[in-house]
Amino acid sequence: MNKKKQEVMKRGIQLGEAVYEYAKGDYKQALELLGSDFNAFNLVTRSLEHQMNRLMSSTKCGASCC
Repeated sequence: MNKKKQEVMKRGIQLGEAVYEYAKGDYKQALELLGSDFNAFNLVTRSLEHQMNRLMSSTKCGASCC
């Protein structure tokens, strides 16, 4: 796994841990896990972009339909 993918995986794991702590009611720990550089807007934007890419790739057909 290259360095960029490792960083993405690390942030994903941190996000998962933060969601778990938040669900338990430990809001302070959740915020500490997210860190001061956490940006929810970027997370939502990337998620939407990923979903759009998945949708577009799953609906691709031959050039005859477009």
